[in-house]
Amino acid sequence: MAGHTSLQMANAMEGVREQVVQQKQRLDNLVDEFSGLLEGLLKKKLYKLLSIVVNKVPGIVKSVLADPEMPMRLQKAQDAAIDAVWPDVQQEIMWELAVTMDGKVTQDLPEVRGCICCAFLRYHLYPFDRGFWGRFRDPVWILFTLIGLLPVYGISPGIFCVIFLVIDKTDEFQLVSFILEFKGFQYLTQGVIRSLMGYFMYLNCITAPGQAEDNCATNGPGSVAPTALVLVGYVLQIVLVWIAFVLLPFSSKKGRSALTGHLDQSPDSANMRGGYILYLLGYDLLTFIVCSGTLIYVLQLREWLLDDWMVKHAFFAVQMVHGYLSLPFFFFTIPLLRNILTHTAPTGYDRSGRCRRYDGVTRPPKPAAERGTSLPRVLEKAEASRILENLKRLLAGLHVRDLDTDPGPEAREASSP
Repeated sequence: MAGHTSLQMANAMEGVREQVVQQKQRLDNLVDEFSGLLEGLLKKKLYKLLSIVVNKVPGIVKSVLADPEMPMRLQKAQDAAIDAVWPDVQQEIMWELAVTMDGKVTQDLPEVRGCICCAFLRYHLYPFDRGFWGRFRDPVWILFTLIGLLPVYGISPGIFCVIFLVIDKTDEFQLVSFILEFKGFQYLTQGVIRSLMGYFMYLNCITAPGQAEDNCATNGPGSVAPTALVLVGYVLQIVLVWIAFVLLPFSSKKGRSALTGHLDQSPDSANMRGGYILYLLGYDLLTFIVCSGTLIYVLQLREWLLDDWMVKHAFFAVQMVHGYLSLPFFFFTIPLLRNILTHTAPTGYDRSGRCRRYDGVTRPPKPAAERGTSLPRVLEKAEASRILENLKRLLAGLHVRDLDTDPGPEAREASSP
């Protein structure tokens, strides 16, 4: 009889223990759910408040730049320029705020790896964990950059053809970066460097010999390199850029950070791939038509002889003018302007050749005393538990001084009936 009673008591105690564990688990789940809901509410309220503050920036900028002595038309043009640029600036600011407040820490990366050569070139040319000075110490990056600056024999387009074959053509930033870098190099190589070369080559073939007759027909600008080879390089640089333009609508933003879901912010819904760079598509087509039309006209005058010295000189000048006309693309390569005007998220490659979000320079870990200076969570679990407990007491008719204050046992006894 005593053994039966002991067994019943043990079963009862076990049942009570299970009930306590279940209630504790239920309370923990309730606290977690309440914490998530309250954190989302606080983030939305804070984000809305920051949005109101950010919207006041254009008016402040206009007030700072206002000058009573400025002509009225110039003042209106200045204000119109601020109004035109501000939506793109605002979008980038609000997205960065959303990522700071609600961004996911980790990034999902595919397990598929490319070939060893592609992975090697990808990481050394566009690493995800190095800045400019880190790449400047890389011999591979220096070699490709210096060779890409050579404006002779179609070498520069050949280098960029290799780069185009290597990069991930499914990522928006890689395509946009390729277009801007290629056209930016075209401005430097075909425009600036080629004009300097042309000047000194003319000086060499006219002034340096000190003779009545010059030898520019054989030693002048564009006369040394085979015209057919240079023409292939010229056409190749046009074709590569246009292929990248065509692939842009089918690309994705692999470098864009994801949100945890508390904020309903999407920077991609109203934007075309590439942003304002697509407006340069027609400009690039127009410059190509003008330059190629000029070359065709000269060829027609010289009976379509590619190796004619006048054709070579004209082709040299056409390439130089086309290079200078690529100047608008050069401005897009400035990092801050590039982010605002193209709305792209920077990406790079790891040592396996995978395209991923650009993390920048790897910095040493902070000391333990400085680790707490980063942005904390909006609501910790302990805070959510205290708020939930105070809400229960408030609904029970008890006095609560502050939702985030721990009532303590004395306050509970004092407020209990």
